[in-house]
Amino acid sequence: MSGKVTYQGKSVVYGIVSAICADGLTRTVNITEDGTYRFENLPAGSVQLGVTSPEPPDPDDLHRRGERAGAVKSARPKAVDRSKWFSIPDKYADPRTSGQSTTVTPGAITFNIELS
Repeated sequence: MSGKVTYQGKSVVYGIVSAICADGLTRTVNITEDGTYRFENLPAGSVQLGVTSPEPPDPDDLHRRGERAGAVKSARPKAVDRSKWFSIPDKYADPRTSGQSTTVTPGAITFNIELS
């Protein structure tokens, strides 16, 4: 199952989609910078979805925290364009109360998560 996450018509560019599946297990995937998400191999049946989008970390802070004296400097972590990020209401975080659900069927399905 895959799709795009939007809030009030704007792409959510950072965060996590959580899914409580028909088997009772919770699975999570990251939201990509273009607002899309993709779950692989979800079991068939109903699924409840939640979305969280905490403020992205500052890539400069991540890089500095990872450095040690004398260590070879590694590549910077992939940065999120913080100018495109915005917060979404906490009510969407819990899949049981977010109001977002669908039914997973065999094969690829698209479900866009449109938050308002």
